[in-house]
Amino acid sequence: MNQTVRSSRANDDELYIAYLIWLFLGIIGGHRFYFGHIGLGLLYFFTAGLFGIGWFVDAFLIGDLVREAQHKRARMHGAGQMYGGR
Repeated sequence: MNQTVRSSRANDDELYIAYLIWLFLGIIGGHRFYFGHIGLGLLYFFTAGLFGIGWFVDAFLIGDLVREAQHKRARMHGAGQMYGGR
């Protein structure tokens, strides 16, 4: 139960941070760089967030991007434990 509460809090914090990055740096791809999407980050950087349209659409995709990043970290963490890493 306590783990679930902490996990939920971490999810909320990361979502909040992602929205802040999107709001202030999203037009130049900051949120895409944050999630590790370097190619899209560069595209946003050179096209001003796909002329503002991509930046606006991403407002509705931030939740999915956060969940995707968390699943990716969980998979990497699980693989590390499988092979004796931390």
